[in-house]
Amino acid sequence: MTIRIAGCGAQGRVIPDILRAARPGEDIEFVDDDQSLWGKSIDGARVIGGLDRALTGDPAVIEMIVALGNPELRLSIAERITVQASASPTRFIPPPS
Repeated sequence: MTIRIAGCGAQGRVIPDILRAARPGEDIEFVDDDQSLWGKSIDGARVIGGLDRALTGDPAVIEMIVALGNPELRLSIAERITVQASASPTRFIPPPS
């Protein structure tokens, strides 16, 4: 399974460590529309491109997590994923510490 995190900001950057603890062995990728981040690695996860790149691939083997602080933008991105990729964003709640 590949998990793609939409958003490389503060909210997105905490997710890879949580995922590695909760779901070891999963491939983790970031997507962000900031082209200056494309191809870079953030917290061990590669930034593969913008949201359009995230919407490619088989929804059966790709999960999306929308990690944006702005609630309107977060809902807009989640809707775009649902409509364009025929997929639903993953609901991910960090395990208690």
